[in-house]
Amino acid sequence: MRKTKISFFLTLMLMLFSQCQKDELPEEKKYIYGESVDIENNKYVTVYIEGEMWFTKNLSCKLFRNGDTIFEAKTNEEWESAIMNGIPAWCYPNNDSIQSETHGLIYNYYALKDTRGLAPTGWHISTADEWQKLIDNHGGEWNAGLALKSTTGWNNDGNGSNITKFTALPSGRRILTGSFMNGIGDYGWWWTSTPIENFQGNYAVLLPSINNLVNIVDSYGWDYGFSVRCVKD
Repeated sequence: MRKTKISFFLTLMLMLFSQCQKDELPEEKKYIYGESVDIENNKYVTVYIEGEMWFTKNLSCKLFRNGDTIFEAKTNEEWESAIMNGIPAWCYPNNDSIQSETHGLIYNYYALKDTRGLAPTGWHISTADEWQKLIDNHGGEWNAGLALKSTTGWNNDGNGSNITKFTALPSGRRILTGSFMNGIGDYGWWWTSTPIENFQGNYAVLLPSINNLVNIVDSYGWDYGFSVRCVKD
């Protein structure tokens, strides 16, 4: 009888300890991992964040969904020419292929809009509304960056908690002339698939290193290059 009481007591204590551990990490229950691949077999860890399955890294694909090659703009002149002639194009961040291992690729507006499909099958380029949901559920416009940013890689003491496992990185942007501005370490920029009304361009998302702002902006159009994040259909 004594052994039975001890066994019951130990079992009860283990159950209580386990429950306490779960109660200490309520936020972790919201985020569930998966994996996806694109047409080039690049692998992407995915995470389910409060209703949507997101890539946890920027898109790295050099082919459209149908297998057609996307033009690589290697020089400033090639980048500007592609934009001025409406040619879909991509480049490495800072024209450095090593950086793409962490930061993915930068795409111009015409790659984003091409009907052959930039996102892998079963996925789509994130919308402004999907970004807004992330913002609203993680502290609002001036605070959500903390939950979305990676824990390393941001200048100005701008690293985040990455509690969402979204792992936003500051990969910079490219402008019409081919220059890389607001670069690696300082700013993250992402296209959305949502067009701006009465304007040739799509909404973009900005995260700076200097604070935890996540801003959906409508002042950037066909003449820029940004990163891309995908969401499951």
